[in-house]
Amino acid sequence: MAESEKLLAALGCNRQSLAEMRAAALAQSQAETLDGGAMDGQAEFEQKIAYLREQIAQNPQAMLANAPAILGAEPTAEAFLRLLEDAEQAINNPAPALESLQLDVGYELPEHEQFPGYDPTEITIDPNFTGYQETDLAGWGLTGVEAALFRLFNRKPDLLPFANDSYRYELPTQDGVSQVALFSDWGNGHYHARYIAKHIGRLAPDCAIHLGDIYYTGREFEVAGSFASILERYITPTIPFYALNANHEMDTHGIAYFNYLAQKNAQNPALHPQESSFFTLYNDRFQITAIDTAYHKNGRFEDPAMLDWLRASLEEGKANDRVNILLSQSEPYDRGDKKAKKLLKDVSSVKSMIDLWFWGDQHFAAMYGPNSPDAPFYGSCIGHGGFPYKRIKKREDFETPVAPLLYAEQGMRFSIRDDRGANGFVMLTLNDDEIMIKFIDWRLRDRGEILLSHAGGEIDPQPVMVREPAEA
Repeated sequence: MAESEKLLAALGCNRQSLAEMRAAALAQSQAETLDGGAMDGQAEFEQKIAYLREQIAQNPQAMLANAPAILGAEPTAEAFLRLLEDAEQAINNPAPALESLQLDVGYELPEHEQFPGYDPTEITIDPNFTGYQETDLAGWGLTGVEAALFRLFNRKPDLLPFANDSYRYELPTQDGVSQVALFSDWGNGHYHARYIAKHIGRLAPDCAIHLGDIYYTGREFEVAGSFASILERYITPTIPFYALNANHEMDTHGIAYFNYLAQKNAQNPALHPQESSFFTLYNDRFQITAIDTAYHKNGRFEDPAMLDWLRASLEEGKANDRVNILLSQSEPYDRGDKKAKKLLKDVSSVKSMIDLWFWGDQHFAAMYGPNSPDAPFYGSCIGHGGFPYKRIKKREDFETPVAPLLYAEQGMRFSIRDDRGANGFVMLTLNDDEIMIKFIDWRLRDRGEILLSHAGGEIDPQPVMVREPAEA
């Protein structure tokens, strides 16, 4: 197989699982040498890039509306063209991208870094793999080209109809307590993501919720290989599971994501009742409402029907003295930013009814206190589930004028990957008068705890306790 064809296969231009593609790319690159000659598939891909360049020149607004998620919520034509350059370079010089797919299959963590559930034969740790990182220009470039073309020539599915009482499900509760596992930006099949799923399965919460992002672009084989198959092994057979929509799923119009929801619901509607990309879970004391901030526009919540549905859900919670917990893929504010995001302005008419808000999209973990009236809720970014984000070492880099910082994850993934942050998840324990928010990393280490008290559907504006790990 020619090197460019191998590269395309390794980066997802077929229906194999991502793990299988990486292994195939490695085996082929070891068995063959770069020949530098004419390559099957190269001319076709170069034609795709040329077509996109032409469309950007002729219809820049239309093309930016269909820009891949890697370009952010407000893409520019210049950034789009740079992405095409990255893809073109990867086609003409595949060696660097193939090197990024190396697997160190014999690596074992040092004894002092091992953890409960660690099994290098079950989940191989490959510290040399650099896919998905900011240096993965080939991966993002090639998949970005395919995503842009897909969005141009395919129609996104319709959302299910809205109604004020739609998509409400009981929050599982045992002896007055609900335990909810929250994780986000997790769907890449990497070893730390697999361990997170394994830990959640062993902890056996009452339900688990993914806040979105399946990489690179939420295609069918990515949803199957880097998401559904891992969940099926560790979580979904026994634990109710819910999944939010996100910008990377919408790179391919969310088609594979929505198909996954439908299949999961059809197989076991009692265990997995979720029907659409927005829903509410409730019990006597709490209400968890998840919204879709990707379907209409990346990072926004402008649709009137969606906003009416959210308002009705939050009002229902307050009318019954429940604590309102909001989930979204996109952030209302970001670390280091002086201004709130447009999303927070989109929900300005209902934000006073939000008590606690978790989101992903940005790749770090932190928690912030309420700051009335700008952000009158506790807020937490948990976008550190799977994306190999660059470690943030300085606490001040987490701060924002929008809300006071309570907790910041500054740890490393492990010793020989000290450049990458500690991926992890959150265990949320909800009981009659307290909310425990526990940050846990992929090695099952407790990384921080925030304890909040509540009464009459309101959270005390002062936390009872905030604990961060002494070791960063």
